[in-house]
Amino acid sequence: RGHYGNTSGLFTDDCSGICEAGWYCPTASTNARQVACGDENHICPKGSSSPQPVRDGYYTTIFNEEPCRPGKFRVPLPEEEVGVSSVRAKLSKDSCILCPAGTHKPLSGDSVSLCLDCGSRAYTTDGIKCECYQSATDKKLSTKSFYDWISGTCVDITDKVTLKDFPDDFLEPGGQFTKAVEHPCEVAHYCKEGIRHKCTGGTYGGKEMETNSACSGHCDAGYYCPEASSSPTQNSCGSADVFCPPKSSSPTYVKQGYYSNESDPVDKKTSQHLCPPGYYCPGDGLRYQCPAGRYAASSGLIDSECDGECKSGYFCKPGSTSPLQSPCGNATVYCPKASTVPLLVDQGYYSASEIYSITANYAGPNATHDIQRECEVGYWCHDGIKFYCPQGTYGDETGSSNLDQCEPCEDGFYCRSQPAPPTTKETQVECGDASKYCPQGSAEPRDVDLGYYTLNRFGKEEGLETQRTSQVVCP
Repeated sequence: RGHYGNTSGLFTDDCSGICEAGWYCPTASTNARQVACGDENHICPKGSSSPQPVRDGYYTTIFNEEPCRPGKFRVPLPEEEVGVSSVRAKLSKDSCILCPAGTHKPLSGDSVSLCLDCGSRAYTTDGIKCECYQSATDKKLSTKSFYDWISGTCVDITDKVTLKDFPDDFLEPGGQFTKAVEHPCEVAHYCKEGIRHKCTGGTYGGKEMETNSACSGHCDAGYYCPEASSSPTQNSCGSADVFCPPKSSSPTYVKQGYYSNESDPVDKKTSQHLCPPGYYCPGDGLRYQCPAGRYAASSGLIDSECDGECKSGYFCKPGSTSPLQSPCGNATVYCPKASTVPLLVDQGYYSASEIYSITANYAGPNATHDIQRECEVGYWCHDGIKFYCPQGTYGDETGSSNLDQCEPCEDGFYCRSQPAPPTTKETQVECGDASKYCPQGSAEPRDVDLGYYTLNRFGKEEGLETQRTSQVVCP
């Protein structure tokens, strides 16, 4: 065992020499490459008489970095880059799939052309080797012949032709079936059944000779761990527009209408949250107050339009959650639609409502005025309030802002005030008949006293009987 004899006339038990590394030689072997060592979970050092199992935590083969095993070929995938969050990554190496039905592939390799037909006398069940029928017409399995894949024919076993006449010397040293050396598993990997695998995305491997497919554990929140990571904090998540919960293999984009956790460092975000009322979240990981003059009653808004403009008679500071956020205030201010702050009423103007209605936020008279109007004739306006010119005076100009702009009514006439209509000229209403008189600034006609008579503006008794201005004692 462990030796071979490839000539006649040998006379020592060393025979022709020891078996080549990667193969093993049972008794009566005739070739230094008599039997290939086997799969990735076995090694055959030089002089092996049988395969040795690979120790736990060791490997002979790197997963997906060798040609496809027998029975499989590689499907090519397009060589293009794909975006995964904010990190660029290449597609994984093309996958190996089973050979087409009815074909077999006894060797390693990637091309589909290596998948061969078994012929009419043989068939395959595993896609790796063919088994021979007793004949082309008798489909029972033959025990007296075997399939020679090199010639592609069924060979009958006789006393002169045995399986030992077909050694595995066609294989390359160090290939998938001729492993001779095992290696300790490096960090960021785990090793099972002689194959080294990268720790999967979202996990990390912090020690050598790892055998657990979960490696050392999961990646920490705020970090991401691509394949073959060696630390739970392999890569910081990145920026505010991405977040990394525990077990992340790559950063995840923050969705529109959401923002990333504000208590985390900017490069180590761990979660996303629904945008609350009063804010909008465009998807860059940040939340912004709705601008002044607008409001957000809804959650999950994505742009600065928010839910709309503040209603007339109210104003909305940044971050408002209602179109009736704040009543405008009092008569000295007014708030048009979309107001950010109350506006002071100009001198000579007064505040008013275009459409007056009492709402749940009504705060008393003049609290929700939305326009200003110029003071009309017959009035004067101060601090947003409109006043009648007092009794005995009139106003003939618009925009009056001072009581002094209301002039005294002309003598011989009188000027009423509220609740009557405002007086707009100095000769608004004639005083009456001779029994009445109206000095300058009269609000109403005065009755003449007994023992007196009235005079007009020219100091005469005759004429202008309806515009008497004074009374004098009867001589």
